[in-house]
Amino acid sequence: LRPYRFAVLADVQEAIPSVRDIYTRMNQDQDIRFVVFSGDLTRRGSQEELEEFEDRERDLRVPLYATLGNHELGADEVYFQKMFGRGNFHFQFRGVAFTLLDSGSATIDPLAYDWLEGWLEGAKERVHVVAMHIPPLDPVGTRSGAFASRSEAAKLLSMLAKGKVDLSLYGHVHSFYA
Repeated sequence: LRPYRFAVLADVQEAIPSVRDIYTRMNQDQDIRFVVFSGDLTRRGSQEELEEFEDRERDLRVPLYATLGNHELGADEVYFQKMFGRGNFHFQFRGVAFTLLDSGSATIDPLAYDWLEGWLEGAKERVHVVAMHIPPLDPVGTRSGAFASRSEAAKLLSMLAKGKVDLSLYGHVHSFYA
């Protein structure tokens, strides 16, 4: 099988009108097969903003798989779920497992932990990538950019380690930390 790439993106928020620039760059890389978007597609999560995001997404030549972030929770309803479905899901591509989790409210829904347990068990023998918006722990401790509960953060990180997750990706802190 030919090597491939996937792109990772988060926190477009108020840059929806100019996101086509990065999409154009992604489209130039023929090895990119899809985009993983780890939340904050919009500024306030309104239906209009999500429709605009979806309209801009049509410029991408590859699929985009997204979970929601805290900004999608800012409207009077969670339009993300009405328009796109669940924020917690799992798929495989060429033998690699991908899990996207909805951590937009600085927690994971208890039902999603049940799903995650099965997804982790099923992917133990393959490369596994997990993406979500708010990280369990703030990488530098200065932005309140972590789960609301350190106990839950420890639980999730323990599950990911036990499940042999190879790579975890987060948005929210607007920075890169290895």
